[in-house]
Amino acid sequence: MYIAFDDTDSRKAMCTTYLVSEFLRMGKYDLIGIPSLVRLNPNIPYKTRGNGAVRIRVGKGSGKKFFCGRISGKPIYSYESSSEENDPEEILEDMYCIVDKNYQRDENTNPGIVVSDHLFPEVMYKNAVMGMVELESVIRKLDELGSKYRGIKNRRGLIGSSAAMAWRGRRLTYEIMGYREGNKQIPDETRMECAILADGVEGTFNSVDRKNRYPAIFPNPRTPVVYGIRGVNLEKLVETSESVAAKLPFSLDSEILFETNQGTDDHIEQYTGDLDDLHTYMISGSVLSKPVSTEGSHYFSSISAGGRIVKIAAFEPTKE
Repeated sequence: MYIAFDDTDSRKAMCTTYLVSEFLRMGKYDLIGIPSLVRLNPNIPYKTRGNGAVRIRVGKGSGKKFFCGRISGKPIYSYESSSEENDPEEILEDMYCIVDKNYQRDENTNPGIVVSDHLFPEVMYKNAVMGMVELESVIRKLDELGSKYRGIKNRRGLIGSSAAMAWRGRRLTYEIMGYREGNKQIPDETRMECAILADGVEGTFNSVDRKNRYPAIFPNPRTPVVYGIRGVNLEKLVETSESVAAKLPFSLDSEILFETNQGTDDHIEQYTGDLDDLHTYMISGSVLSKPVSTEGSHYFSSISAGGRIVKIAAFEPTKE
């Protein structure tokens, strides 16, 4: 049985991925396959930070098993198949209890949970990763598909949950995350040392900005996430996570491996002459003017592409 959930965090705190470990901590379900972290359209105005929804599959594990994380120091294994399906209503209620306990009480946080015994049509993912999707259309589709679902407040998280249910992982990378509640203070020197260590492992990416001394594997300390290491080699990520965790001045509460669409550019469309708001395009053109700096150290210029002038920008966080 598949479970997808989204919109439990805020711009300041929490992380939806954290709820995977909290759900598995119940000890009631086996994990089938690798949990999925599905990033959606980065241009959506009401997104929190990474605009990521989560999908897991649970059941009664059978067949080969492989390491997929740790909870309270004990290994968590994922199985290649399930010998039986759980009751979807029971799963929905259990997941709702976890979400209701942990979601951020923020005006812009509107969790949604979807449970289904099958994946959704892939077009639902493509629409949500490239454009803007209306909640009403998603709810109609959920009813058509016979899915179990539940939301809190305006239920906007059902959009991301449904999109995660439709992701096929045709192009994917991996990320392993370590979690801890409470104190997560790490000396700056240790943070850089860990990020450089991760960056030196074959297949990892977005681990560190050496020029600006930014250890990118460490996110906002107000979330339960201690670190997130991204890469294309599953086994090496697990080894790297163990090495990084050993350098921390505290123990992790949990650690979970995800397959993701990060770094795949699934959200980018080829420019064909039309530009729509909230979409991301790949455009080739000729630069028409030197970049001009504005307040905040953002830079703007213009290019000629396909017979029209397009304004382009490089924002300060890029540091380039």
